[in-house]
Amino acid sequence: MAENKVKDEVVAIYQITQEQSDFKPSVKEVEVIDNVFLKFRLTAESRNRNFQYFDGINLIDYINDSVRRFSTNIDEREDIEDWQARIHDPFTRNKVLAILGKVVAVLPIAQFTGRGDEDVRKGTILTNLYEYAEELDDYEELMIHVLLEAIVKGTSISYEGVDKHKKMYRDINGTGDDLTVTETTETTTKLFGSIVPLEDFYPSSVSIRNLNRMPFCFWRKVIPFSSFIEDWKSYKKHTLVQQVRAFSPDENRPFYADFISDDVGEGSVEIIRYYNRDTDQYVIIANGIWLNPISNKEGKEQISPLPFNHKELPFWDIKFDFFGDFFYGKSLPDRLKTLQDVLNVLTNMLLDQSFLTIFPPLLTNGYDSIEDDYLRPGRRTPIDTQGLPINQAFMKLDLGTPAGWHQYILNYTRDIMEQSSVDKVSSGQAGGGDRTTAQEIRVAAEGVTAILGLFGRMVNYGIKRKAKLKGANILQFWTDKKSPMIKRVLGEGGEEEFNQVFNVFKLDGAVLTGGKRGTKVIEFYADKNKMPTKTELQARSMLSEAESGKKTEIVAMPGEYLRNFLFDVKLVSNPKSETSKELEKALQLEKVRVYMSFFPQLVNVKELAAQTAEKMGDDPTKILMDEVFALVPEPNRELDKGISTTPSENNANNLVRGAQGGQQGQAQMAALQQQMQG
Repeated sequence: MAENKVKDEVVAIYQITQEQSDFKPSVKEVEVIDNVFLKFRLTAESRNRNFQYFDGINLIDYINDSVRRFSTNIDEREDIEDWQARIHDPFTRNKVLAILGKVVAVLPIAQFTGRGDEDVRKGTILTNLYEYAEELDDYEELMIHVLLEAIVKGTSISYEGVDKHKKMYRDINGTGDDLTVTETTETTTKLFGSIVPLEDFYPSSVSIRNLNRMPFCFWRKVIPFSSFIEDWKSYKKHTLVQQVRAFSPDENRPFYADFISDDVGEGSVEIIRYYNRDTDQYVIIANGIWLNPISNKEGKEQISPLPFNHKELPFWDIKFDFFGDFFYGKSLPDRLKTLQDVLNVLTNMLLDQSFLTIFPPLLTNGYDSIEDDYLRPGRRTPIDTQGLPINQAFMKLDLGTPAGWHQYILNYTRDIMEQSSVDKVSSGQAGGGDRTTAQEIRVAAEGVTAILGLFGRMVNYGIKRKAKLKGANILQFWTDKKSPMIKRVLGEGGEEEFNQVFNVFKLDGAVLTGGKRGTKVIEFYADKNKMPTKTELQARSMLSEAESGKKTEIVAMPGEYLRNFLFDVKLVSNPKSETSKELEKALQLEKVRVYMSFFPQLVNVKELAAQTAEKMGDDPTKILMDEVFALVPEPNRELDKGISTTPSENNANNLVRGAQGGQQGQAQMAALQQQMQG
C-alpha cells in the first residue's frame, strides 16, 4: 500500500504516463546505452581534469574566467570597504572587439574546384550553390559569433547539419459564409551551421589537436523538459523520456537513472549525441532512452550510421592561439589576464587615493561630535573641543594626490598589453592629440599583422573544413529528388505536388559563364529526358533580362550530374562584402590609371570602360555611349586628364588606401587578407 501511494504521488507530480511506466528496454538497447554512456563518462573525466595549460584549473573554470574578463564591468576585490572602487578596466574587451573587427573585415569565402579531370563547370555550380546556402544561413553573422567565441574562449566549435522543418499553410477560398480551406504541408530541407558551446563538446582525447584526426566525439546538452518535448518530437521514442527527479527510499529506481550525469538538475533532460566516424555510428541518448535506433531486415534494432555521406565528424573548429599538441586553444583574455589584474589594481588604487584626497580622514582630540553628513551648504555643527582651539582639536591627514609616477606605471602596463594584442594605432584610437610617426605606424602594422596573421591562418583552416562539410551536404541533399529543398504536399488526398524541376536556385550577383556578374538560375530536373534544350534556356534568359534589366543565365541539369563530384576548396575574397566591393572599385581605378599611363595605344578603351562601369555597379549599356566606343585615339593625342597620372595627384591610389583606412590600415588589411586566403 505504501509503495503504491508513493508511486501515485510521483506520477501526479511528474506526470509519468502509462507508456513510460510500462516501458522495458530490450537487451540490445541496454547494451548500446551502457557502452555509449560508459565511454562518455570516461571521455568527460578526461576532459574535465585540471591542466597545466590552464594554470592548474579545468576547462569549465578556464572558460568562465575568460568570459568574465570579457563581459564584466566589476573588479571582484575582496575585503574592501564600501567606498573603495571596483572598476574593471575594459582593456580586454576593447582588444577582443578590435581584433574581431580586423578579421571580419577581410573574412574570405570558399570556392570549389574539381579534382583531376573533373568538369570545371561543376566547381562553378557548386560554388554558386554554396554561396546561396551561406546567404540563407547568414554566413557573416554566424562567423562574427564563431570568431568571438574563439577569441574569448580560445576555441570555437561549430556544427554543419541539415534540418527538415514542416510547416502548414491554410489557404481560404470563397467569400462570406461560403468558404473552403485548402491545407498544404511544406517541408523545407535547410543546410545550417550552428555554434556548439565549448563546454558542451567532448573530444575523444584532448591530446588530439584537430577534428580531422579524431575518431569520435560527444555533443552533450542539458535542456528543460518542456523544451525537449517541443524540439525532439520528430523522434517517436521521445514520449518515453522522463525528466530528472529525486527518488524516495521506498521507490524502485528505474533503469534509466543510472545513465544520467550527476550534475543534471531536476526537471531537465540530458541529451548525449555520440558520433564515431571509424565505426560509422550515430547514437542519441536522452535521459537513458535510446532515441534513434533503426531496424534491419529482420526487424531487430541496430545502431544508426552517421547521417552524412561524407562520413566525417560534422564539426569544425577555430582556435585563437595554441598551447602545443593540445585540442584547446589559448584565449585572448587568458593571454592578458595577469596584466589586466595589475591594471585593475593600479586603476582602483589611484581612484581610492583620489577619493581620499577629496574626503580626507580626520584625527580628533577626544570626543568627535561631527556627523558623517556634515558637508552641507550653510550647515553649522557645534563641536566640543575639550577646551582646545579648533585648529588643534582636529587634524586632516594629507595622503597626497596621485603622482606622475603612478600614471607612468599605468601607461607602462598598458604598453605591455598593447604588445600582446592590437595596439591603439591599429585600433584607430590614435590621433586624439597624440603625434604618431610613420615609424610607429610601420612597427604597429607589422606587429598587428604578425598577431592577426596567426589567427587568420586558424580562421582559414576552419572555414575550409566548414566548406567541405557544407559542400558535401549540398551534394547529398539538394541534388536528391527525394529530398528537395522545398517539398509541398496537398491536403486533399495527400497527393504530392510533382514538378519536373525539384530544386530551383536563383542567385543575384553570381559569376556567369563569361566572367561577368549577374543573375544565375540553377534548376535540377528529376528526369533528364524532360530537360529544356539550350535554345529554350537562351530564350528564357533573354526574356528575364528584358524584364529585370540584369544579365541572366539559366543552367539546367539532372541531380545526378553533380552528386558524385569530387572537389577541393580554396579561399577567395568575399565579393559580396562591402570592404571587398569598395576595394575592387579602387583597384579598378588604379588599373585604369596604369594602363592608360603605360599602354595608351594598346588598350581596348571600350572594354576597359565597360569593366569600370560594372565595378561601379552600373550597367555599361546605360552609362556609356556608343559614340564614345567608336572613337579611335590619335597617335599623339594627350592622355585624358580625368584621372591624373602624376604621383603627386594619384587619386586612385588614395582611394585604394582610403578603402582600408589609410596607409597603415592598407598594409595590415592587405597582408592579413593575403595570409587568410593562403
